[in-house]
Amino acid sequence: MQKGKNTIIRKIDELGRLVLPKDVRKQMDIHNGDLLELSCDSDNISISKYSSIREIGFLAEVLLNSLYECYHMEGLLLEDYEILRYPTALSKKKLEKKLKEEECISLPILLDDREVGRFVLFSKEEKAREFLSFITSFLRMYLEES
Repeated sequence: MQKGKNTIIRKIDELGRLVLPKDVRKQMDIHNGDLLELSCDSDNISISKYSSIREIGFLAEVLLNSLYECYHMEGLLLEDYEILRYPTALSKKKLEKKLKEEECISLPILLDDREVGRFVLFSKEEKAREFLSFITSFLRMYLEES
């Protein structure tokens, strides 16, 4: 049953379950086993796809700030194509431009064999690749323990 253009009405079953329609799952890229985040106030329930990479944003920002301060390496953390974190000393607009125009190295952050984010460094130095490998491995292990 549909109420309005973006409103769907569903019945709760005897166990309190609600089925998300296929169109909604497809639109939000929700798959079997994905985690959903529910929040509510007195009259509303909000459902959003849980983002594990956003949970470690603070940690990624510390890593990015340290790399920038110690080695003058610019980098960022991506979820899909959205910049989540970057060194606080830099401009997000500058990094967005660099991401489009310059060569960079990046590695996915994997959790259960699915890419949950991507760590990017703007450097062609070999040590940048080593840092990147260490960082993505560290963040994956941290996510697995959470």
